Amino acid sequence: MKLPAELLEWLGHDHELAPDADVSAREGDVTAERLASLTRSLRPRRAEVGAAVVLHHPSGRAFAAAYAGRILVHSTLVPAALDAQGIDALPGWLSVEPDPPDITFSRGADVLRDALARAFAAAAA
Repeated sequence: MKLPAELLEWLGHDHELAPDADVSAREGDVTAERLASLTRSLRPRRAEVGAAVVLHHPSGRAFAAAYAGRILVHSTLVPAALDAQGIDALPGWLSVEPDPPDITFSRGADVLRDALARAFAAAAA
């Protein structure tokens, strides 16, 4: 997946302060709303970077983004059910489908929600 330079710079940089905005409002983009709905209970902070919505842990570190119909998550390992694709220009970030299929004993949305929660927790460290 090719990302614009502005987004690569933002996601590849550690931020000392989290953005001021939160994810309480509905998003206009369907992928960004999917990401927000899966993470609202975590109370992440929100930034717009070009055409992307980027979510941050309150510590300042970005942990997920919605861009071009995909969810980007800062993680080196997600369950195989998410069919993750690495982002060559951004080590440690993966691109996943916003609506993964259900698998035996698990709903796809739950698997994605759990992966996002783990990325959020890792961003706290």
